[in-house]
Amino acid sequence: MLQPRLPRGAFARLAILSVMAFHAEYFGPGALAAEAAPAPNCEMPYDEAVGYGRRGVADDNAAVFTDYSGEEATKLLVGINAFPPVSDWAADHILVFESPDEPIVVGLVDHGCVTKAFKVPRDDWAGVRRAALGDPS
Repeated sequence: MLQPRLPRGAFARLAILSVMAFHAEYFGPGALAAEAAPAPNCEMPYDEAVGYGRRGVADDNAAVFTDYSGEEATKLLVGINAFPPVSDWAADHILVFESPDEPIVVGLVDHGCVTKAFKVPRDDWAGVRRAALGDPS
């Protein structure tokens, strides 16, 4: 049985991202990518998602929360969209919450709203990030 490392409160605050990840897994990434307008697809406001990420790090000092924007977000989005299944998602920010021994939670932010969220295995995320942005060291 999995033993989560984040305190229970952190998981509760990140529950909305898990629900969005379930939605993406159940309906498939293609179903979400087919939705054209970002406004009706707003799962959570950007500021609220950033708050959850920061509180998750405050609750678990081994966790890392990153808000990619600008050129980094653009490059990273190319890598995310190229990862199978290929997609055509849009994002102006990419939020990433990493906790040891847990899948990476990624949220795509478009026009101030988290429009997609999904979990990525650690090894897959490391490869996408390294290919898009280079070695983090």
